[in-house]
Amino acid sequence: MSTARPSAPGPPPEPPPDLTARRLTVHTLTPGTELFRVHPLRHAHAPLYFGRGSVGRFNAPNAEFGTLYAALDPYAAFLETFARDPGVRLVSALTLTENVLVRLDVKAPLALVDLSGASLRRVGADTRVVSGDYQVAQRWALALWQHPQMPDGLY
Repeated sequence: MSTARPSAPGPPPEPPPDLTARRLTVHTLTPGTELFRVHPLRHAHAPLYFGRGSVGRFNAPNAEFGTLYAALDPYAAFLETFARDPGVRLVSALTLTENVLVRLDVKAPLALVDLSGASLRRVGADTRVVSGDYQVAQRWALALWQHPQMPDGLY
């Protein structure tokens, strides 16, 4: 019996050349759906912020589009903001007072590419795209944004 440790799974796959020919699995958010996001209190006047920086996992690599990160429940919004680093177990009271949780209401249907389970495999991806290297995930975001189905975002 081998005692060797398994090797790391490797880098995430790049978007395949035939992605535009593949049918995307789309999850549609209907009007009235509530979304939540946490953002700095100093920007409370602008909860609909579509960032064009390069720091977010699914931001455009060269600011081709803006990205708004939101969740379907307040707990996921909190975790996405404060628990991205698995080593962080505490959030200071000061950090909490510097941020605000907002509710957003969907006003028109939003067609979002489903990036979970079997839907990832259908487009030639796997969980490394949603959990690995940000630069590869950003290239996926751009490729999906350019897809002929013209999705509104990612789910």
